[in-house]
Amino acid sequence: MAGLELLVDESSILKVLQQIIRHCILAEGLTRETGVVEPMTIEDLQGWLETIWDLSVDFRSATFLAKNHGIAVFSKAAARDWLDEANADQACGCARFAESCVGILANMCSHSEVVAEMPMQDVDALQDAVLCCLISIDGPLVCQALRLASALLCSHASQKCCRLWTEAAISQTFFVMESSLLWDAVRHACDVTSQLLVLATPAISDNADPALTGTDAGAWGLGSAAKLLARSSLLAILNVRATELSTILMPNIQGSGAEESVKGHGDVDAALLSVLCLADSFLAVAPVNADTDSAPLAHACVRILGSTASSGVVDASLELLSSLADLTGQTKLASKQSVLDPSISKEVLAIMGGVMGAAVVEKVVMLLAEGEESASSKSETLRMLLQHAPQELVARDKNVLRSTIGE
Repeated sequence: MAGLELLVDESSILKVLQQIIRHCILAEGLTRETGVVEPMTIEDLQGWLETIWDLSVDFRSATFLAKNHGIAVFSKAAARDWLDEANADQACGCARFAESCVGILANMCSHSEVVAEMPMQDVDALQDAVLCCLISIDGPLVCQALRLASALLCSHASQKCCRLWTEAAISQTFFVMESSLLWDAVRHACDVTSQLLVLATPAISDNADPALTGTDAGAWGLGSAAKLLARSSLLAILNVRATELSTILMPNIQGSGAEESVKGHGDVDAALLSVLCLADSFLAVAPVNADTDSAPLAHACVRILGSTASSGVVDASLELLSSLADLTGQTKLASKQSVLDPSISKEVLAIMGGVMGAAVVEKVVMLLAEGEESASSKSETLRMLLQHAPQELVARDKNVLRSTIGE
């Protein structure tokens, strides 16, 4: 490739593609010495796939793979029904094989230039791979399928991926979000749903009929997806997951339930951040009942303030709590006190007086300073948080607070 120097020899990558075609597409097997290609063992091929998975992060490698039909080859291999293998060990090995193929595809699709030049047949092949792997019983494979779906929905090809916003695809994504104990899978499921919200927001906000959003199949699909998302129990799912994830991060809070926390695997902080961001995005576009939907989620937000979550997660929980406060003010279905009800008052006091108190107060002050209406629901909620903070922390920002909310 002119002007592009690959990190490994081109012939080695081409050899791997040929072996995948023989083994997975033509089903000749890797031990038969047919043709001019020297056969590989399944172990050798898996090793090469893991190497290419790493290399595909690099734009040059991703471009080379795309120009040499890598999308078609890896998609076809990933979409094969791996669950019909004769024994569990072989099925597990094949699932890892498929996981590597989908991981490579997800990396390739993270490069906008690669996606921009994809023909429609490659887009279709990628959707086949996502939908086949999304229903797998293998968690890591499902995780990579969601990564690929997220990359596609964030790309130039998003409007062509109408099969990714069907009811079946959305339902399966929700199932992973609700039940998976792989926190990375939960995170990617939230990211996929967040991007679907972005694509479907006009139809959700305007309550538009799909026929009014366009005449092509993609527009009809987005209209249907919008209705499904608006009617879903998404906030209830997110509340449960936020509570579970925050409980894992609360080992030193007596009575927090940490000793009974769900034992999952992966990055808890990243998953919790995605859960909170998705909830905030959903509140911005979908109709919500403040009494039944927002109060449990508000409770989860306050719990997060007392956890060992990262500053990014704390920021997101405060942003969501502010959105929930705005919601109660707009709908008048709940009082300000319902957001910070007496049952969690002691916990809030412990949070604001703990090691995270300074960061929380700083964020609260910033949000108050950014507020346009001093009498808004958001401002009232933030003021209640300050009332639970040690006065020495509040005093640090007394000048800002005086100019914002007065004495």
